[in-house]
Amino acid sequence: THAATMPYMQGIGRAAFNEKMQRNELEASVMSEIAVYFEMPELREASFDHPIYADRFLNEFTRALWRTNRSVALETFRTMRRHVMISKPEHEMDMTEIWIRRFADQNQAYNVVWSDRYVEIENAMAALQTRTALGHRGEVGSQFQAWLEAEAQRDKEDGIPFREEAALFSPFYWTNKRKYAEAMSSS
Repeated sequence: THAATMPYMQGIGRAAFNEKMQRNELEASVMSEIAVYFEMPELREASFDHPIYADRFLNEFTRALWRTNRSVALETFRTMRRHVMISKPEHEMDMTEIWIRRFADQNQAYNVVWSDRYVEIENAMAALQTRTALGHRGEVGSQFQAWLEAEAQRDKEDGIPFREEAALFSPFYWTNKRKYAEAMSSS
């Protein structure tokens, strides 16, 4: 969901980039982790065998709100999710909320890691998005691939594009992934 719903803009400023990334995370998580269970009520029973964040919303009132005023229901989900992401005191959180906060914190680290190169990425993605929308899918896909491959060739060690950013961000990612797996196996 994240990349498919993300707008890209040539020359975007850092504050707008950071806000866009936070908003995209919020929107994607609200839609894929909450709203989907209102759109397809049978999905909840068929999905996870443990409690999930959406369960706190799957009640008679919010189902009625969803049916009668979907925009207010979605804004409620966004507001509650944002509260957990940035402002709810951790000592009041359950395990699911703690992980939502940790992943939000990971996204903040992502913004710091990419602070020196976000314009380069944003411009390349804007060109990809624009030219694809204008019907140049094959040509722009090849150019985008060539750009990534050229970036990978700059890394003499393993051919990893954006090695410095990957090296800076990967400890956050792998630590969170390990801790999450440990928390899930012990709960």
